[in-house]
Amino acid sequence: MKLYQRILLAPGLALLFLVLFGAVVYRALDTEQVAMKEIYTTRFGFFEKLGGVSAEIDTVHASVYRLVTWIGNYDEAKVVRMSADLAKQIDSASAVLAELLNSPGLIDDERRGLESTQVHLAAYRKHVTTALDLATVDVNTGLAAMQTADMTFQEVRSDLNV
Repeated sequence: MKLYQRILLAPGLALLFLVLFGAVVYRALDTEQVAMKEIYTTRFGFFEKLGGVSAEIDTVHASVYRLVTWIGNYDEAKVVRMSADLAKQIDSASAVLAELLNSPGLIDDERRGLESTQVHLAAYRKHVTTALDLATVDVNTGLAAMQTADMTFQEVRSDLNV
């Protein structure tokens, strides 16, 4: 072996190992990118939908109070239309919860929380419908019935915040 070959052997081996190390690191970062993309689309998508449900239920609850408060100033057709719109929004939130329940990869705590939220949301819809029906006859009775709906709303919110 000639002298220049002996001199270039150590840097050549170092370059070879650096290229191999670079290939291993590139593969690891590529795998990590795929995993992060999956986490973002799946897990954050789940929380984004759950946040949308939470915001929709908050909007419904505020709208129910607004409707009960102003129900004496509205004609019957408008009250029926607004009540149907509120029920449709609650049903929409229930549909999103059902979709989330059917998504793969849920852990047991998430599944239990979504099931509990669905039960409480169905009860909330029933209580809101009752309160609006009573409010068409007497506003004070409707507001009293809203206490039950409000307690159920708080249960829905506590389920969604977990």
